[in-house]
Amino acid sequence: MKVLLGIPCNGSIKARTVHSVLAAMRHPDVTTVMLEGALGPENRNALAQEAIDGYYEHLWLVDADMRFPDDAFTRLLAHQREIVGLAYNRRGLPLQTTVRMQDAQGIVGIPNGPLPSMLFPAYSTGSGCQLIATTALKRMPRPWFSVGYTEDGQFMDDAVWFATQAHQVGIEVWCDPTIQATHIGDYEY
Repeated sequence: MKVLLGIPCNGSIKARTVHSVLAAMRHPDVTTVMLEGALGPENRNALAQEAIDGYYEHLWLVDADMRFPDDAFTRLLAHQREIVGLAYNRRGLPLQTTVRMQDAQGIVGIPNGPLPSMLFPAYSTGSGCQLIATTALKRMPRPWFSVGYTEDGQFMDDAVWFATQAHQVGIEVWCDPTIQATHIGDYEY
């Protein structure tokens, strides 16, 4: 098994993120690449292409401002899902999860109420700590990551865009809420 741990960043990485990443780097099958650039979706697309071109089985995206436990990688991998991410908050107040759910009418949005306590299918998870099988990337339309607007004018961030591309070809996105992760900013969100 080969895993590309891709860190898209805009020039710096938080010390607590480095601490989180160091544990994964001890795994013999993990190669780490930090890609610097101003546009997050373009960095993610380049890392995805590198994972495919390098014959990696998985791309593990980790943003430069994330903190997670030492065993996050092995726990994500153990789920054996094509796409699995974590439940964590956006960087800012008031606290708001990065997880998006789809309701019975097909509307994607922030979930009402608490998230499930075990692995569950979500519409999307934040792409700041997400394990993606390259077999999924090969089946998905490109660009894998972008931003845009829905038909009713709602902003679609790159994580929702990515999930939409996955759902178009029948790939589920899973969320593990048991792995505690935080966004690092002025506080840990």
